Amino acid sequence: MKHLTRELVQDLFLWIWRHRHQWDVHSGLTTYLYRSARNRAVSHVRHERLQRRWREEQERNGAFAIDGAEPPRSDEAIRVAELSHAIESAIASLPQRCREVFILNREHGLTYREVAETLDISVKTVEVHMGRALSVLRLRLSDWIS
Repeated sequence: MKHLTRELVQDLFLWIWRHRHQWDVHSGLTTYLYRSARNRAVSHVRHERLQRRWREEQERNGAFAIDGAEPPRSDEAIRVAELSHAIESAIASLPQRCREVFILNREHGLTYREVAETLDISVKTVEVHMGRALSVLRLRLSDWIS
């Protein structure tokens, strides 16, 4: 557990380092760091729970071989890679400020008010940017949405 915690925190700081030119925290850095770390931990737990449920469902349906080995997942891995690339591309296509607002809200879990404080803009402006970002992403990812 301690190893996982360190890994999640390192991942957070790596993300901050890689995106250091895209956003600027004006106030509440401690709150931002705690909330981001908490959100990463919650996301990890949700992901693990979802994987466990999926594996249990597959086992119940007899999808795994008798020896318990998982079937090859190359098709799934390719689809996941393609979807990840499409999402990254769609986010990268957003205007800079719109992209900053989206990333702070969706990837770091900041509320609209916290995003507004961080970027020194109004909450209404955050709402407008998020609306535009979601519209563009829906349009650009429409092939992936069933």
